[in-house]
Amino acid sequence: FFFFFKQKTAYEISACLVGSEMCIRDRISPDSLADSPFVSNEIKAYYDTELKAKLPTQLNQDMILAFDSNFESGNLHKVSITSLNEYNLFLSPDTNTHGNSQWFYFATTNTVKDNVVVFNVLNCTKFVGLFRDGMRPVVFSELEFIDRKIGWVADTFNVTYVKNNVIKSSSVNEKGEVQPYYTLRFSYKFKHTGDRVYFAYCRPYTIKMHLALLERIKGQLLAGASYI
Repeated sequence: FFFFFKQKTAYEISACLVGSEMCIRDRISPDSLADSPFVSNEIKAYYDTELKAKLPTQLNQDMILAFDSNFESGNLHKVSITSLNEYNLFLSPDTNTHGNSQWFYFATTNTVKDNVVVFNVLNCTKFVGLFRDGMRPVVFSELEFIDRKIGWVADTFNVTYVKNNVIKSSSVNEKGEVQPYYTLRFSYKFKHTGDRVYFAYCRPYTIKMHLALLERIKGQLLAGASYI
């Protein structure tokens, strides 16, 4: 079992907020999408019938990105590669929901400078998305931070958020209509070779960061500061 926090953060006051709740995730990480109890049957069928047949058989392994989300607030369940520069991503849904999945936060390594990569997040569930209104996924490059002190930036481009052809049978709106999944598609041009680059729905705010803030406020209060 892996125990870690997955947080959804709310930075805009809107009907299509990601949410502000925080939930602790404890789950097994299966080797295959089919073994996962956390991914809907519709997404599993879509992967098995449509995506597997399109997976490339021969690629330069030195050019393939490596993915990781096993850290605080991370969420990325599975990745499949469609070409050397394009990846399909599947998210794990929120705990104690009927398959709601929107928040993502993952890292990539084995990067190549000036390589442009397309990411397709295939199982988003929000029918209204801020990405349609100009919002872009944010990026954090470790080498950019070390070299230039640049933190989280909205450096992604060609961002689209559209309905796909997978129906989410467990979700029905007030009219009794079943709801589809949505695909978030975005591109990014890597700035360094051998970098570790993080991608997220929006700038993460983790439990660790929150506890550090509380400790700082506590220290200020003990030092005589007042908050009104």
